[in-house]
Amino acid sequence: MQPVEKTQTDEQLYRLVQGLNSLVDGEQVAEQLIACGTSAIAPLREFLLLGRPASVFQPRCWAVKALAGIGAKDVLMEYLSAGGAPADAVTAFSEDVVKNAAARSLGAWRTEDVRQFLLGLAPKRVMAGVLDALCEFETDDAIPFFLRALEDGLAKEAGERGLSRLGPRAREELLLSALDHRLINEDYEVPSSTIRRRAALGLLADIGIEESDWHRLRALLNDRDPEVAIWAARLGALYSSPEENVSTVRGLLDILPSANWYLQSAAEDALVGCSAGASRLIDEAIQRRMSLGPAARAIDSTLMTLLRVQRRLSHGGHERQSQT
Repeated sequence: MQPVEKTQTDEQLYRLVQGLNSLVDGEQVAEQLIACGTSAIAPLREFLLLGRPASVFQPRCWAVKALAGIGAKDVLMEYLSAGGAPADAVTAFSEDVVKNAAARSLGAWRTEDVRQFLLGLAPKRVMAGVLDALCEFETDDAIPFFLRALEDGLAKEAGERGLSRLGPRAREELLLSALDHRLINEDYEVPSSTIRRRAALGLLADIGIEESDWHRLRALLNDRDPEVAIWAARLGALYSSPEENVSTVRGLLDILPSANWYLQSAAEDALVGCSAGASRLIDEAIQRRMSLGPAARAIDSTLMTLLRVQRRLSHGGHERQSQT
């Protein structure tokens, strides 16, 4: 690829584009380039496609911002189609930030060619920017890529956003994902699989399930992972029978002492929901822990959680969580 031949006006634009390299003025330069309109596309294209990636990503991100502001989606797609990656890890990470920004900006175009382009990028690697752009299309074709992102620390939130926006349309795939254990061996699950199943159940709790779906998820009440079991219990609170509630509450009471504050908060909601036919078990657990000495009670987070549950139940289960 050869640099375009420049007129004197082009020279001014090329000099302006070089101003993107200023960490002080670069963002303002991007706004000026947007104001220049389509005449700025050629120098911006050269800056992005021919310029050398660097450990500082802001200048190239500002070039992406300017191209998106001008409406140069074809240049952004050309950039994202280019292969190769810097050998240096820091520079590669920086360039990933630029690529994610370019992909994310394509979400502004709700056209079929952009949708197909993004769907073509998605299987190659998990990129939060690609998923965020696909969110804008709310296309069912993106569900497998959103689900895969639940196992990726950098893209998990983008996957959750996409699935949440699809709502009930993603329910069946989320159910299957919640039940899909990927095992290292008979005793251990792949950590990323556990993270995905937790996220899938959390999304199902927000989206809601059909009553018939509960029969498929019931076995997760006994899952080895406490967080999976608690999310399953929150769903069971809505769809299980009073008899099952008793069993669920017993399981939650066993989990609470070893749960962190986040899990205890989730368990609190599950206990409130499962209280039908099981409030006696909660009262008995409180009495046992109240028999501890004053010093032990003061730092007993399980007791604090159970007292919040008791207080919420006395208010019909509607009182929000507060400090005890």
